[in-house]
Amino acid sequence: MKKGSHQSEEAKRKVSASLKGRKLTEEHKKNISKGGMGRVFSEDTKIKISKANTGRKATEIQNKRNSEAQKGKKLTEEHKRNISKGEIGRLAWNKNKKLTEEHKIKIGKSSIGRPAWNKNQKTSDEIKKRISKSMKGRKFSDEHRKNLSIANNRPERKTQHLEQLKNIARAGRFGNTKPERNLRTIVESLGYEYDNQHVISNIALADGFVKPNYAFFADGDYYHTISKNKIEKDAIQTKKLQDKGFVVLRFWEHEINKEPEKVKEKIKQILK
Repeated sequence: MKKGSHQSEEAKRKVSASLKGRKLTEEHKKNISKGGMGRVFSEDTKIKISKANTGRKATEIQNKRNSEAQKGKKLTEEHKRNISKGEIGRLAWNKNKKLTEEHKIKIGKSSIGRPAWNKNQKTSDEIKKRISKSMKGRKFSDEHRKNLSIANNRPERKTQHLEQLKNIARAGRFGNTKPERNLRTIVESLGYEYDNQHVISNIALADGFVKPNYAFFADGDYYHTISKNKIEKDAIQTKKLQDKGFVVLRFWEHEINKEPEKVKEKIKQILK
């Protein structure tokens, strides 16, 4: 076939039919791959390829092959930027689509035992700022909030949440803030044994706990008033603990740091 010439639709169908069921050797596959290296497609050709692939579903074998081919592959910064630009304005594949329960179960099973992509990776301050900016002013619809609530109240989610709380307590990731340290000092000065970062049932990770049923929280002046949603969460958490028979002692950061004697007296009256 001459360079630059085009096959007729009939010729293409004949070639396609002749190749059906034909198995290529590994050497043949490598030669085909090498032949495509450095090939630049015109915009017209790209559009045609895109249209031809629209609605086409890859088989499980093809998905596995594609996944294996991408393993360990490092993208250049330019490649990453091109991918990012290509996504601008493109709707997510699952936008306005509802997943079936069967699909949800499959997704859940596929994630079992798979470590998160960012496990053991530290988020830079720059990325934290970007995330914070992207969330500012974001409003969730009532339906979205309802769906989040339903998802968080599933038995498996509660079990997962409890494990997360236990891991946080074991690792000691929290409990190092100034008000939390000061609160602990106040309670221990009264002669009580203070259990730092105590997991209570499946409800909360208390900043401190005194037997038999006293749960302590040192609420930051900024974080615990940052949104109406956060204030409501604290109130719900307190109510749940009280319903379970726990005595909840919540103190504001400014109270602990600036009026420790008043906090001490209040704790003394409640714990006596």
